[in-house]
Amino acid sequence: MKKYFIIWILFLLLLALFSFTAFNSEKEKNSAAMINQDLIQVKEFEVSTNLSDSSTTAKGNVYVQKLQDQTRITIVASVVIGENDWGGISFYIPKGWTISSALSSYPDGSSSNATSNNATIWNTADTESKWKSYVEIGRSQTQAPTSGGTGTVFLELTSDENPSISDNFSLLVSVGSEIKDGVPIVGTASTLVKLDIGPAERV
Repeated sequence: MKKYFIIWILFLLLLALFSFTAFNSEKEKNSAAMINQDLIQVKEFEVSTNLSDSSTTAKGNVYVQKLQDQTRITIVASVVIGENDWGGISFYIPKGWTISSALSSYPDGSSSNATSNNATIWNTADTESKWKSYVEIGRSQTQAPTSGGTGTVFLELTSDENPSISDNFSLLVSVGSEIKDGVPIVGTASTLVKLDIGPAERV
């Protein structure tokens, strides 16, 4: 009798241990990061040169998150650059916003060194310019065709401390290039993504 009593005690202890482990596991699962947390707006964009022989396209989404101490904008885009295009794709960021993180896989399948050489961030010192900085993907400064390719671009922006920042946010995405009457032109097609983000909390 005593033997069966000990077995039952062990069984109940094991059952209690299993229940405790399952409860903690479920608790950890439920406390994981939420999808679209603090997300207030999403806007799609797409722009293309629409050339039959060498089309360049940028297509993606702009996400706006209102966090406790700041407003954050995330840009995710898939890019396709035509083999005869030397202008590539450019993302123009307005004043009042800083690029806090930037990733590019263009052209997919290349080494990390080659990938880094195909993405550049520029900042302007012109206080009159609407754009504070811009990101170039697949741009050839020598105006030589780059052989093209595909990739994904990820940009994360945070608001500056400047109190005069507008509640409106505009992102300009331009693609393509051509030489017209001997003059090189970058951005033969473009789209302007406008967002009303409301009063932005400053970092």
